[in-house]
Amino acid sequence: MTPAVRILSSRLATGLTLDRYLGIWRNEFRQADADMNGVVDQADIDLHAKAAAAAMRMFFLAMFLPADFDGDGVITEEELRFFTRYRQRTNVPAPSGRTVSESMVDIQLRRFKTLDLDGDGRVTVAELLKSGLSGPERQALGSHPATQVRSLLSFVADGKTGVSLADIEPPAEAMFRTVDTDGDNVLSQDEVKAYRLRPDQPDGKARLAAEQAMRQREEARRDAGALRARKEQEAHAACLMPKASDAAQVVLVGGYETQALSTTTVGSQDIAVGVGDVIIEPGEGPLYLVMVSHRSTIWRFTGAVERLERVVLAAAMPQDKPAVGATGVAPERITFLGQSRCVGYFSDSPSTQSSIAAATVRREVGKDVALIVSRYAFSSVAIPSGHLESASRENRGRLVIVKPSGTLRIEGDASNVIVRNGPGNLIEDLHRFRPGGVIEIDPARVVSSLPAERYQVLPQQAGLLQLVQSGALVQNRSGEYLIKEKIRFPAELTGAHSVKFLLLRGVPMPEGNPGHSTVISEETGEALTFGRRG
Repeated sequence: MTPAVRILSSRLATGLTLDRYLGIWRNEFRQADADMNGVVDQADIDLHAKAAAAAMRMFFLAMFLPADFDGDGVITEEELRFFTRYRQRTNVPAPSGRTVSESMVDIQLRRFKTLDLDGDGRVTVAELLKSGLSGPERQALGSHPATQVRSLLSFVADGKTGVSLADIEPPAEAMFRTVDTDGDNVLSQDEVKAYRLRPDQPDGKARLAAEQAMRQREEARRDAGALRARKEQEAHAACLMPKASDAAQVVLVGGYETQALSTTTVGSQDIAVGVGDVIIEPGEGPLYLVMVSHRSTIWRFTGAVERLERVVLAAAMPQDKPAVGATGVAPERITFLGQSRCVGYFSDSPSTQSSIAAATVRREVGKDVALIVSRYAFSSVAIPSGHLESASRENRGRLVIVKPSGTLRIEGDASNVIVRNGPGNLIEDLHRFRPGGVIEIDPARVVSSLPAERYQVLPQQAGLLQLVQSGALVQNRSGEYLIKEKIRFPAELTGAHSVKFLLLRGVPMPEGNPGHSTVISEETGEALTFGRRG
C-alpha cells in the first residue's frame, strides 16, 4: 500500500458521504497551506515549524513567569517554591501523607535546576526562551502541523515539489468510489470493513470517474462564477443613467404613489398603475429629471417639455421588473431603470432615503442634484419650481366608520363623518383611496418600460365599481360582493382594499389575483382563497 493510499484510507468511516469525505481533504489542505498560495510544499513546513516554536516558547513562559512575584524578570528558587504552594493550596493530602503541594514543589524545583543554565540560582527570561519542552509538554501543545503537511506531500507527482488540491481530490474520490461498492454515495459499515480486510489502491476506472467528476465540479464552479458576474453586470447596466450636460439642472422627485388611477396598465393586468402630472415650467436652461415612485406610475408631461434634456423613470413595483411609463415626451429622451433597487424611493426630504437617492443620482449623472421634491401622494408637480399639488379636499373621501352592529356614539361635530353598517358607496370609496379619480390614458401614447394596454377590469375599488355597474357583481346588505358571472378580479385588492366575495353556484372562478380578499364558494361553503390584511 502506498503512503497516499494509506493516508486516504485513514479517513474512511461508516456513514460518510462523498461530499463530506472530500470536505475533509479540502479542510486538511486549507490547514496545511500555511502561506495560502494554493500549494502545499516545504515552505509550509518551515512556516508551521516557526509558528510551533513560537507557541512552545509562549507555553514555557506562561508556565514559569507567573512565579516572578516581584516582577524583576527573574525567578528565584524561593519564588518558585512559594508560587507552587500558592497554586496548589486547595488540594487534598496525597496518599503518602505528603501534600500534593509538597510533591509538586519537588517536581518544579527539579525543573528549576534544568532551567538555570548558568547555575547561579536564578532563572531569567532568556534562559526560559533557550530551554526546551519535555515530551509530555510537547504533547500538551497538540500535534505539530508540519506533520500534516508531510502527509499531504505523499500526493506530490513526479517532477513537482508541492501538491495542490487538484492533486488530492481525484485520488480521494477514487478511494471513496472503490470502497462504496453499491454506489449509493454513503459508506456502510460492511463496505468499510470489507475494504479494511483487503486494502488495495483504487483501480483505473474509479480514478477516471473521480477525475471526470472533479472536472465537472470545476466547470460548475466556473459556470456559477460566470453567472454571478453576468448578473452583476446586468444589474449595473440596468441602473445606468446618461451623464447630464454641464448646463443641465438636475431635479429629483420622489413619492410613494399618485392620487389618480390609470385606465391603462403597464406590463400586467394584476398591478394598479397610477397617473401623475408633470408640468414643465417655461425658463432658460435644460432640465435633467429623475422621478422615483414606489407604485407603478404613468407620468403625463405637459408644458415646456422641450426643456427636458433627459427623463429618468424608476419605480419599486413590481420588484422583478419595474412598471413605469410616460406621455408627452419623445422616447429617445426617456431612460427606464431596469431594477427596483437602482434608486430607492422616498416620500420625505430631507431624509436618509432622499440623501441616499440623491447620492446615487449624483454618482450616475455626474452632477449634484439641484432640487429634491417629495410627498407621499400627490397629483401633480411643477418643475423646476418643485410645487406639488394634491387633489382638492372637496374630492377627498370623508372619514368612514364601518359599524356592522351595536350602538356607536359620536361626540362633537359629525358633519364630515359617515357611519356605515351595510353596503358602502363605491364612488366614495374610490375617492377615499384615489382622490384624483380615474384618468383616461391612451395606451398608444404611452412610452413605457413594459408593454402598455388597457385594463380589462380597472384596479381596486374602481374595478369593483365597474363590475357592479355592469351587473357582474352585486352587493348584499352586509357589503359582500356576489359574483354572478365570469369576471376578472380587480388588481391589488390588498390591505384596506380587500373585500369579501361569494362565488354563486355555477359561476366559474374569476381570473386574476384576488389579493388579500376572501372568496367563499356558495356551493360548498368553503373558502377558495383566504384573505389577510396588511
